[in-house]
Amino acid sequence: MRALPVANLGAQIEALEAATRQLSAEQQQLIRQDTWGHPYLVRGVAGSGKSLVMAYHVAWAVLRHQRKNQQLTLFAADRHSMPRVAALCLNRSFIPLLERQIEDAYLELAGAPLPPGVVTINHLNGLFFELAREHDFFHYIPANRAREMGKLAGEYLAQLDALSDSLLDRLRFDAMFIDEGQDLHPEIILLLHALLRPDPTTTERTLTIYYDDAQNIYGHQRPTWSHFGLNVEGGRAAFMRTCYRNSREVIELGLNVLLGTAADEKTRVQTRRYADIYTLKEKGLVEETPRGWRAYFAEPAGELPQVRVFQNRAEQTEWLAAALVNLTLEEQVRPEDILVLARTGSAFPYLEETVRQFSEGRIALRSVGRQTPRPRWTSRCSCPVTSL
Repeated sequence: MRALPVANLGAQIEALEAATRQLSAEQQQLIRQDTWGHPYLVRGVAGSGKSLVMAYHVAWAVLRHQRKNQQLTLFAADRHSMPRVAALCLNRSFIPLLERQIEDAYLELAGAPLPPGVVTINHLNGLFFELAREHDFFHYIPANRAREMGKLAGEYLAQLDALSDSLLDRLRFDAMFIDEGQDLHPEIILLLHALLRPDPTTTERTLTIYYDDAQNIYGHQRPTWSHFGLNVEGGRAAFMRTCYRNSREVIELGLNVLLGTAADEKTRVQTRRYADIYTLKEKGLVEETPRGWRAYFAEPAGELPQVRVFQNRAEQTEWLAAALVNLTLEEQVRPEDILVLARTGSAFPYLEETVRQFSEGRIALRSVGRQTPRPRWTSRCSCPVTSL
């Protein structure tokens, strides 16, 4: 009997993406949570789909109000008004994806386009800029490295405190959904809380925060939510336990590197504070063994990640170029699914021309990141963030 051909890597990636587009039971339960009128906290492991769940959560919230808005009433004044909703994150480069996810989610749920003017999708700095452009009584404060985030929040809060109730209400939203909440300084969360109208029924704010301690790249302390007037007790919090982004093998390698498992006992591993290992242990998602940490929040793929050591940059560049050519031309992996990361923008200046040479001009490489003039010496090197 003839054996079936093994699918190339490109086909495997497409099959995996198709599977992850189907919401899991855990995700389906979360997106249908009606959290309107009170705060809600969603935590979870990296790669558990928090951003996708947030997109559906926003879409569901808008759809519920849209259905109420479309109900017939005897008097026009009694018609349910549409709320003003904000969907925020800190990273401006993520906004196009977030916009597309929310629009697609609403179209899937409602069978119609997202109503215009209901949802403001923006990054944090962009939100304040747009508010200042729309309202001349609110002044934008440029965010820069010299202005610490806590101080920036304090300056904005001082502006809000000086406003009359009527002017403040013109700035406010009825609900906010915040992705990557761990990236926000606690004072920024207090500021966003002040930009929310209290719900007329519950008197609480509709603030939903998606949060992952293990991705806290700025090292902010986890807020004590009650200090901000946020009650997330009693069924107002959820934890997403499954990673869909990576295999168990990849996660275990990353986790052990992050925790410095192979480091000398006297070595202080600075990255250990980012892992939130205590929560993962408490929930039975990781285990420490004599051979290192084991992770149980992702499925195994049966293939171990590779770590290679090279004698010099020229050898590394040639291996990397050959791997990129093989992935693209032989394994049929889409260029947008390939990412090469390096420490600096000028680390591999000869990667592009090496890939072009190895592929006989069939592959063009695009380097992204801060570039510096190429060195005058002849050794080959590679690039910072490079995608085909």
